[in-house]
Amino acid sequence: MRAAGILFLIAAASCAQVQNRADTGVGVSTTMLAPGSQAAVNYFPDAGSPPTSATVSFLPVNTTTPIPAQIISVSPAAISFLVPPGVPYGPAQLIYKPGTQATQWTTVSIVPISFSLYRTGPVGPLIAPIVPLTGPAYPGGLANPAQPGFGVEIFGSGLGAVPPSQIQVTLGGVSQPVTYAGTPSGLPGLTQIDFLVAPGTPDGCYVPLVVTYGPQSISSFLSKTSDGMPCHHPWGLSTQALTMLDDGGSINVGEIQLSTGIEAAASNRASRQESAQIIPAELNAAQIASSFVGIQGNSAQPCSVPSAIYSGFGFGGSGSAGPAQLTNSAGTITLPYTSPQPMDSALTSLPPPVIAPGPWQFTATDASVFPAGASFTFTLPPPVQLSGGAPVVINHTESSTIAWNGSAYDSFATLQLTLTSFLSPVISCSVPAQSGSVTIPASLLASFRTGSAGVLSVSVSETGSGIPAADFTLDRTPVLALAQWTSTDSRPVDFQ
Repeated sequence: MRAAGILFLIAAASCAQVQNRADTGVGVSTTMLAPGSQAAVNYFPDAGSPPTSATVSFLPVNTTTPIPAQIISVSPAAISFLVPPGVPYGPAQLIYKPGTQATQWTTVSIVPISFSLYRTGPVGPLIAPIVPLTGPAYPGGLANPAQPGFGVEIFGSGLGAVPPSQIQVTLGGVSQPVTYAGTPSGLPGLTQIDFLVAPGTPDGCYVPLVVTYGPQSISSFLSKTSDGMPCHHPWGLSTQALTMLDDGGSINVGEIQLSTGIEAAASNRASRQESAQIIPAELNAAQIASSFVGIQGNSAQPCSVPSAIYSGFGFGGSGSAGPAQLTNSAGTITLPYTSPQPMDSALTSLPPPVIAPGPWQFTATDASVFPAGASFTFTLPPPVQLSGGAPVVINHTESSTIAWNGSAYDSFATLQLTLTSFLSPVISCSVPAQSGSVTIPASLLASFRTGSAGVLSVSVSETGSGIPAADFTLDRTPVLALAQWTSTDSRPVDFQ
């Protein structure tokens, strides 16, 4: 198969300074580059005319002779180039000069492998032409998925020292026959991987794809159906909406944001604060995909001190819309809603939540976001509540287990924990909410000091298919309703 219609998407501006070229435009930066890979460096343009040429070179540590890099393209804020195949491993200065601007530099590490797949979001969608049994190739997507026996072309860069013959592909856990892996003619630094969709590969809008190269692997997803029809989206999106997303557009969304939280200054001074509102937004294919195949944590080591090289995509627009109504067995609340000024209570006798667990019905009372009268029903889980009192006492010399009421959550609910203290790193944990507990290892807690104070916060929210959704049409345009429920509990911490 031949490289069919691959688009190199270069970010017009980015907070990331250096990127694998496959990562441009998706919020991922790096300091590690592999010899022979395609890369990009972003810069701040001056007020003059945009540069049409540039130079890039590498100066390995303890050397005096820069190694020039081949320029691929120059845009008003980014230079794309080929990392010299012969540059030695180790630290190096990346020296670049856009047009007539001053020469600039940054530090990178040259490593044997730093592979990424070309895509339009942090984990996808992939730039992946589908090659049918007959007829021309077409861009793969939600409305135009792959089918059994069809060919798929995916692209990456940064394979470095790994022979293309070692590349393996699975889709939905099923091994896929790789028919070609190598560098297309005239495209140095690019790796093209062709495979056939194997029998038994499961259907779905976000079928997990894993590319294994030597001892390492990288994950993304593809849409695949057995009959060639548009995939059945977990949120019930119409074919019109799926096509809009495939074409690079966004769909209108009304986020019904439901929040219930506990603030506990002490065991006898706690309160519950709640709110509900509709936020109009627009979501593209990558943003929607991030709710189903977002950056995954390590189940074996759920806690870490996070780095900040992935900016990610978040839901949410600006400004509250409405009015609308939410009804359950206890009555009706009108949106936007904010709970009255809370009063102190004991943690053991907090007032019941207004945004309560159980069945709810949402009804739009005007046509500002949804069709007037549009309604759908959904069920909410119970609010999260940490076990024990406040403040939480943590011995920083040993591992500490944090527990909560996890038994009522489904498999889509995720709990995010953060532990902070002045002049100490932030610890972050991500686990299934239904696990009911997480243990913070002593190796991470060692950075805290005896006698210091901190804050422990947990937040539970649904992801993917666990987010209640309904698809409507307003003025012949799709509009998606999402019930975005979040429950929090925040308490002071005393470190021993």
